[in-house]
Amino acid sequence: MKKIDELKAEIKKAEKELESKKKELERIEKALNFKIGDYVQFQAFGRRFVGIVRSVLNEKNGYFAIEVRNGISKPTEIPSEALIEKWQPQRGDLCIFWDKNKLIKYSIISIFNGNSNGLFQTIGGVTWDNCIPFISEKQYKEHIGYEN
Repeated sequence: MKKIDELKAEIKKAEKELESKKKELERIEKALNFKIGDYVQFQAFGRRFVGIVRSVLNEKNGYFAIEVRNGISKPTEIPSEALIEKWQPQRGDLCIFWDKNKLIKYSIISIFNGNSNGLFQTIGGVTWDNCIPFISEKQYKEHIGYEN
């Protein structure tokens, strides 16, 4: 009877490890689908982080640096259980908006309010063709083609 209990305990432990490995594999596979320049979001420390992938640090393990609103994250700052997903705007996000078919490239920074007829709407009710999260002044300058 003791041997049976030991075997059951070993099986239970192995099942927990397998489930943990499956979750880690899913996280790494999702992470490796992102490329430099992709906008992503993830939950960590009870908050939602929005960022841009700046570099892939270790493709084998799925670690990469993500520039978030407060600077460059380090791979150890993203908990391994955090599931990184493609960014989708949420009401209240600070974003960069622009239209694609304009003769003059015109961009604004405003707060995302929602979608309207397939367009992105600002808090003021103006609609735009395109929307990306505002991450930093550096990112905005890259977006508008600013040169020193």
